[in-house]
Amino acid sequence: MLQHLYNEAYDHYKLKIAVKHKLSDTQDSEYSAEHISKLVAHHALSYAKGDKSNTSDLRHKQLINSIHDIVNTKVLPAEIKAAMYLIEHLISNIIKELGPSYLLQQVFYVFTLAWFQGCTRDAKTAISNNSDYLSILKILVGLAHRIDQYSGAVSRNYCHALFNEFLANSRDLNPICKVISILDKTLEIEKNHKNKRREHLLQNLKEYKKAAKVKTAKSIVADVIRHNIGDGIYPVILLEFVENYVTLYLEKYFIENGQKGTEWRQIAKDLHYLIWAFRAEVDKSYQKYFTEKIPSALESLLDKVEPYVDDRRKLYRDFLAIEEILKARKDNGYVKLDSVFNVTLVSAENLFVNVAEKWHRENRENAEWFIVQYKDKEVLCRLLEKSIIPKRVIFINYSGKLQFIYDTTEPGFSLDQIQAIPARSDVNWEYLLSTVEYEATNQHADFNEKYQDTIKEIDADVALKLKHQKERERQLEEKNKLVKELAEREKAVVFQQQKEAQQRLQKKIRDDKVKREKYQLDVEKIKVGTLITATLEDGATASMELNVITTTTKRYIFNDKTCQHKLALTKDRIVDMLVAGSLQVDVLGRGGNYHQSLESVISARREQLEKR
Repeated sequence: MLQHLYNEAYDHYKLKIAVKHKLSDTQDSEYSAEHISKLVAHHALSYAKGDKSNTSDLRHKQLINSIHDIVNTKVLPAEIKAAMYLIEHLISNIIKELGPSYLLQQVFYVFTLAWFQGCTRDAKTAISNNSDYLSILKILVGLAHRIDQYSGAVSRNYCHALFNEFLANSRDLNPICKVISILDKTLEIEKNHKNKRREHLLQNLKEYKKAAKVKTAKSIVADVIRHNIGDGIYPVILLEFVENYVTLYLEKYFIENGQKGTEWRQIAKDLHYLIWAFRAEVDKSYQKYFTEKIPSALESLLDKVEPYVDDRRKLYRDFLAIEEILKARKDNGYVKLDSVFNVTLVSAENLFVNVAEKWHRENRENAEWFIVQYKDKEVLCRLLEKSIIPKRVIFINYSGKLQFIYDTTEPGFSLDQIQAIPARSDVNWEYLLSTVEYEATNQHADFNEKYQDTIKEIDADVALKLKHQKERERQLEEKNKLVKELAEREKAVVFQQQKEAQQRLQKKIRDDKVKREKYQLDVEKIKVGTLITATLEDGATASMELNVITTTTKRYIFNDKTCQHKLALTKDRIVDMLVAGSLQVDVLGRGGNYHQSLESVISARREQLEKR
């Protein structure tokens, strides 16, 4: 949408420049980008020195307007004016929407100067949706949400560091080369403060976690004990043994190792066997299972809890009493007890509901930052992840200091005690841009109403120029169409010629094939004495007679009467020459004595050579 707004603003300022030129009948020379950049840099330096004659009230957003007034007195290109207009109104609306502190407002102001300078180099790139300036702006918007008055010196130092960084770079004449370094520096400052906040948080949580872990251990172990005991009637001495000794061991083990490991599972199993021994019906299966499991479970429990008990004599006495009760129960005997039974009728499942997880699930998706109300104070806090300390709802401020801790496991705790209102963590960019678009539309409408007559004249001139341009385009289109038609015709003629040549070639190939088949039959009829007329390689034509057909190579030997011209041809070569028309048969021979006598002479000659 920002690119769309830029295009609209660019059209508006092109129209304003056209109106100015129409009314003055002269065209002022535009200022160079370097000159404009120097003006903005000078204004930034005046701002740094506190020159109120140029910057008015440093605490007011008139700083941005004063920059705009300066550049409005100059003849600037439409693309630069459009970009500056959008930057001015976008940041003004952001400041109005967020209401940041004074220090952070200064950062916004100086960043505006740097962005103004950047658009003097390449306005379209500086205002694009993926520009580095827009990335820095989003970081500043995020800071405006997180920095609050309760975070103290950390936030103020953060703002000062950003302000100095922006101010130093805003004086440079080419900030577009350094804006990325500003972004890197901003991210570096943010990273350092995140690390500091994390260290602060870890330091604050360290002590809290010690107490919280003990409390969590008690809660988890109580859950395990109640789960094993359940609803039932048991001797008081059993309950005292479990709650005084086994519980103590499990709490110590949980604090050191957590709810994991073979020892945790083993003692839970032994405890289950002990409770089962008091609860199950006594029969043959009970007596068999009792012998296999219960004594070993009792010994295991005693070995584990003994190191953690100070009063060993009471431990041994209680342990022996439990053994005596179980033995009497197994043998269907009786035992005398001072205090026999107590009753547990409360279900453990109803006592342990993870209220913190429920609250996180219902509220965490909406926001990360909350305005937490406590008595008459409202504090902007960040909500910690539920995994950091389970079953707690914890808020910290921007510096990482613990502000509020709600323990949902406390008896009588209610979710209504958490008075936290979700704070917006981002800016509604669509709303801001629509506001800028509304302002730009109104400005454009007011300008059109004020200079409607001049705009009509400009529109008439533009329409006439457009008409001439369309006529030129029409003529050019007709010319191109004619050239295209001629090219297509020429192409069609060439295609037809190629087609006919291809057809002739194919016909010649077919005719040659028929001729070859015919001449192959004719060559079989050639005998010694056949008269031919042949065209030689030098172009001369000679009449010759077939004198001999060699036995081995099957060559046909032709020569004339004077033996000046002769040919030695194979059968395939004779067919080729007949097809090509360079040889024709005048008279077929009959074979004859000449061939036989010649053959005898050749045979005699071979015999003489062999005798040698």
